[in-house]
Amino acid sequence: MYKTEKSFDVIKGVVPDFSLKNDVNIIALKINGETTNTVPQKGNYGDIIVECDNDAIGEWDTERWGLFVSSLKKSPTTCSINFIIKEGTEWTFDYTGSEQSFTVPLQGKYKIELWGAEGGKSLYQGVSYNDGGNGAYTKGEISLQKEQTLYLYVGGAGANASKRVESLGGYNGGGNGVPDKADDESSGGGGGATDIRLVNGLWDSFASLKSRIMVAAGGGGASWSYAPGAGGGLSADLVGTKSAINQTTGYAFGKGQSGVGDGQCAGSGSVGNGDCGVAGAGGGYYGGRSEGITNATSASGGSSFISGYEGCNAIKQESVENNIQHTGDSIHYSGLVFTNTEMKSGKEVMPKHDGTQNTMVGNSGNGYARITYLGK
Repeated sequence: MYKTEKSFDVIKGVVPDFSLKNDVNIIALKINGETTNTVPQKGNYGDIIVECDNDAIGEWDTERWGLFVSSLKKSPTTCSINFIIKEGTEWTFDYTGSEQSFTVPLQGKYKIELWGAEGGKSLYQGVSYNDGGNGAYTKGEISLQKEQTLYLYVGGAGANASKRVESLGGYNGGGNGVPDKADDESSGGGGGATDIRLVNGLWDSFASLKSRIMVAAGGGGASWSYAPGAGGGLSADLVGTKSAINQTTGYAFGKGQSGVGDGQCAGSGSVGNGDCGVAGAGGGYYGGRSEGITNATSASGGSSFISGYEGCNAIKQESVENNIQHTGDSIHYSGLVFTNTEMKSGKEVMPKHDGTQNTMVGNSGNGYARITYLGK
């Protein structure tokens, strides 16, 4: 007689691969009653209904995102799983340091929210001094097709300054901060941007960067006693730079500048006479600058972008890395456009992403992304 009483496995793959050690077979996966070929991504679904034969009891483990079956008396036992998506269902994306993806489970309207990452703190006379610039926030609603795939690049916070060590910029565009190699002052790395793309690849692949339909800029790193620039909206504050950071110009498309000095510190990580410590700039639609107006300058944040947001300037599809052209229009070449948009710099009040209704001034720490189903 078959005596196994419990069987647990995390489900991965597509329907033909759903076999749990030959004890349990998944014969159907559904979303709101409609058959799907893949397990929906982890989210806060309205309900997840599991039905098994042979009087077995099936439950979906929402933490490990897998199937738990008890009271197994017969092999094989078959189960079906139905994921219920209601208005307000959310999918959240923390910083991982790599590309993430979202496959649209149902045709309909979705709200997308992005938070850029914070720049790194400075070190002044041997102690932590200024915080890095806070990340920006972008929001919009967009109509998406079932099984369409979006790629999310969630920015990492810039590294805090430490003695005589270069501070690495955060993932997705943050520039590196330069230390004072002869003293106790140093600068932080720039915060990475958080963005949504239509083409995947390495974060700095130009083909992937130009497919971005929404970007929330990262903040600049702090240096010595100098305050940094926050992640920008349509443009970023001129902190540590004489040149604009906006919809058509900055250090580079998608990349913040690493710290450089003038004169004796004319190069990232160079020793010179030691009197340097220029911060790394934030990532963004265009990354921020850190040109070294003085030998210990903080850096600016990057700029943000939303397809369809007034004042944005979309890139032309035929653009290449050494010849970037803009349309003068806000809508991305894909034709995907957001409505009910909102863009906040890292100096402005924005929603928190902790599940509460509270607000904050700029985003600190790593970036974040949230997608919410709004209905048909």
